[in-house]
Amino acid sequence: MTTAIDTTYGSTAQQAAKARQEAEAALKAQIQQSSTSSTSQTSSMSQVREQIESLLANIPKSNGNKLTFKDLADYKENLEKEWSEQFEADMTKLGVDTSIDIKLSVDSSTGVVTAQKGHPDKAAIDKYFLDNPEMAEKFEEGVQLSKLNSTAERKLTPSQLRRSLSAQSMSIWFESNSSASSLLMGGGMVHNQTGATYASLDLRV
Repeated sequence: MTTAIDTTYGSTAQQAAKARQEAEAALKAQIQQSSTSSTSQTSSMSQVREQIESLLANIPKSNGNKLTFKDLADYKENLEKEWSEQFEADMTKLGVDTSIDIKLSVDSSTGVVTAQKGHPDKAAIDKYFLDNPEMAEKFEEGVQLSKLNSTAERKLTPSQLRRSLSAQSMSIWFESNSSASSLLMGGGMVHNQTGATYASLDLRV
């Protein structure tokens, strides 16, 4: 009886290990294919690679000099939480009514962050970001990281999301699997009455 259980367990473990190996091999093949095809990149795609590498450079690495897609997701979540708490506190000091959802958008060409038209405190919110450029920069970083994280979660398996890669390999993968126009344009987030901020990548205000 024990032998049968051990055999079954061993078979299951082997199948799981094989599945992980196959997932890692598939991801590696994607990266190699992307790297090969990158020899004919346009200038806009080169700009995308630069932007991605800049974003990844800020993320703490959990495995030596390598990153996982989960590292990116964790960093994005922490960044959004800290930013949201600071923004909520600052808006309260300014007397902004935070019970009303604040839709924010960033112009990627200028880095300017603005509130939606029609918000009763739009002027105060817009001025806040002009007076606090570091908050505008963190906001734009959060928007772009949300785009990368969304791409990874849509296209990779849970096993692949935990795969360790060099920042360069990860940049190549994102460059190949993301829209250049999407990464180079702005985006937005919504800060709601509970104090939570969440991405709205196609936000128009």
